[in-house]
Amino acid sequence: MSGGFHAEDARVLLPLTPPASEPERADRVWQFDKFRFRADFDSANLNDVQAVKGAASEFQLWTRSDCKGTPYETNMKSWFYFGVSGQAAGDFLILTMMSLNRQTRLYSQDYRPWVWRAGQREWEIIPNKTIYKKETDGNFQIRFSYKFDAPCPDEVFFAFAVPHSYTDTQERASWTHRLAIFSRGLRPRTPAVRSLLP
Repeated sequence: MSGGFHAEDARVLLPLTPPASEPERADRVWQFDKFRFRADFDSANLNDVQAVKGAASEFQLWTRSDCKGTPYETNMKSWFYFGVSGQAAGDFLILTMMSLNRQTRLYSQDYRPWVWRAGQREWEIIPNKTIYKKETDGNFQIRFSYKFDAPCPDEVFFAFAVPHSYTDTQERASWTHRLAIFSRGLRPRTPAVRSLLP
């Protein structure tokens, strides 16, 4: 996806913005000295974060089961999406995602998580190789690192794949509807319909 953004894409693609915190997910924030992890927004997924003893910038992270706490809960644990803040330019972060579903075939083909910084037009694949291994209980873990370059943004987001939340879907549908009205050359007669135009 990186490097493929063209000027004409701005007419079709919505700008990326940091996800807003949701009060009902306030328990999904973890603070460690300078680093703050959060999964308190739509489509985020983390269940726990623990610092590795003796390592200032190394952490183990666990995801929640898919649809946890709903009648549709499963045992699947592949999706992760979270933000990290508190970093300074030059900081190097090492993250180990614990107890995931086995995905040896995917990661053996050099699959890597995705990263996005505020101000970027697109998500990018993390530049460093992802290491993976099977845990003794049959689960799976991946380990990856990331260096925060200057200028260092306030928050950086990591995800299993490029996220597209329910909120994103609603905004996209609304934007597409407005674009369709505008592109058909319809002349809206009421202020309410005129407000839909881009």
